This record gives sequence, structure tokens and C-alpha cells, in this order.
Amino acid sequence: IAGFEGPGEALEAALARAAVEDVHTTPTMITHAVKTTRAAIVEARALGSRLPLVAVGRFLAAPKRQRWVHNATLDAIAFVRGRSRGGGA
Repeated sequence: IAGFEGPGEALEAALARAAVEDVHTTPTMITHAVKTTRAAIVEARALGSRLPLVAVGRFLAAPKRQRWVHNATLDAIAFVRGRSRGGGA
């Protein structure tokens, strides 16, 4: 996004597509990505600045560790190893 010199509409469309790509695993994360992207587009237009678009691009590109997936994975590993995740034998 940084250095993008094309029309703002093309950048907005690309960010909107990125927000709905199949990389989010929970409805909450999908909703957050879509709403944050929409807010950035509105703010960028109101301010006449691409900075909100740069920020949302960075947000969308950043890896997200979704807590429930992480915790479920740790629980599954502990189960397979025959112990509870809290320690135990």
C-alpha cells in the first residue's frame, strides 16, 4: 500500500476484497475485518488522506492468533499426550 500511486478507488476495492478473503476463521474476526476496513475507507475519504487505508492494510496483512483456536490446539495436544492442559500426569 505504501507507495501506491494509483486511483484511491482501486486501493479501496482491493482492501474491501482482502477483508472478505477466507483467512478469518470466526464470525467475529470476519465482522471485525469488514467493519474496520469500511471505517478506514470512510475516514480516508473524509480526511483526504490514505493513512487510514495504509493502517487497515497493515491490520489485514498481520497474522492473527485467534485465542479459541490456539487454546483448542493446546487442549488437543494435552489430551493426546494423556494429561490435562493444567499440568497433571
